Amino acid sequence: CFLLIVAGAIFLLYESSRVYGECYAEAGVEVTAQDFLRNPKEEAYFAEDSDPIDIAVPGEYHVKVKTGFFTHMSTLYIADTKAPRGEPVRVSVELGQECGADAFVADIRDATKVQVSYRSQPDFTMPGTQKVEILLTDLGGNRTVVASELFVSRVVLELTVEAGGGPPGLQDFIIVGEEAEFISDIDAYDYMTLGDRTVELRVDGVDYTTTMHIVDTVPPKVEVQDVHDLALLPKSAEDFILSVEDLTETKAKFVKEPDLTYVGEQ
Repeated sequence: CFLLIVAGAIFLLYESSRVYGECYAEAGVEVTAQDFLRNPKEEAYFAEDSDPIDIAVPGEYHVKVKTGFFTHMSTLYIADTKAPRGEPVRVSVELGQECGADAFVADIRDATKVQVSYRSQPDFTMPGTQKVEILLTDLGGNRTVVASELFVSRVVLELTVEAGGGPPGLQDFIIVGEEAEFISDIDAYDYMTLGDRTVELRVDGVDYTTTMHIVDTVPPKVEVQDVHDLALLPKSAEDFILSVEDLTETKAKFVKEPDLTYVGEQ
């Protein structure tokens, strides 16, 4: 009996030495049950009542690793030691408009969630270009400053005009300014063709570029007719149309294709 107890004690001691009591991992790195084993080639898995591990959240996790006939307790510490990274984005806004700090940064890379904030609050009431510093802070407390630029425009950045309406006036583009003039020949554009046009202006001695969208938002006026014909004869949507009035080119199609095998009215 004594020998059995001694043998059992040795066996239990061997089992407890198979798993590390503490493990450390960098955030974002995948963690498996084998990572807790002194011999990672052995088979192991996490017990159902083990703490769920979120590799994107730094902290302390109490896990239960099952290997062989035994379940072992261990502690996992996930730390975020790497600062986030991001690419600066130059932002243009119209005078009077504002935007959030996240507009100045793209392609943010980090293993944990990143908070984006202003390190220095920009002045959206001051026309022109100014430097803006954006602070990136991850869950590990690591910080990165991204240097970007803000351009506050005295003219609208975009203007939408209806097709066929003719050229807009200078006042349609200017937000604020004492002296303004067109650099582009605004009258030379084709206002019957949809699309975007680049318009250059000069306001108080500073040159600006804006985009003019020529759109058609007015539905066509259509007069239709009934069609009487033989079954199986092909039909197009245009067969039902008497006339169409619209400033731009139109196309017609069936909302639902008629059943040309059906004899009768539909």
